[in-house]
Amino acid sequence: MLANFSIRAKIAAVVAFLLVAMTGMGLLAVRNMRAIDASTVDITTNWLPSVRVLGDLRAGVITYRKETGCGDPGNFPQRAAGRARHPAGLVQHHRRAARRQRDRLGLLAGSLGRAVPVRR
Repeated sequence: MLANFSIRAKIAAVVAFLLVAMTGMGLLAVRNMRAIDASTVDITTNWLPSVRVLGDLRAGVITYRKETGCGDPGNFPQRAAGRARHPAGLVQHHRRAARRQRDRLGLLAGSLGRAVPVRR
């Protein structure tokens, strides 16, 4: 079948086929890169603020446990005495934590584009 064609025609056909194949692969790569970019934008706008808020809440819980001594179950009498000595500090801590949580939920609501219920 190919014996009837000259060597120049055979080489031109192979080069043309390779150019078409490479162009097809390039177009497929561009399409896949657009899908990856859309996924990246989705992660950046929807997922990362939520993960950041959860991390901040976790850090707040750890800080609260350190301040009140709740992390060590062996010091229950000292913990109770510490709470009795510093009730004003705990009230201020709770107010600061509530304010930070409202701010975080506002950030979360803005990044998701919908309302998040905030208790005040």
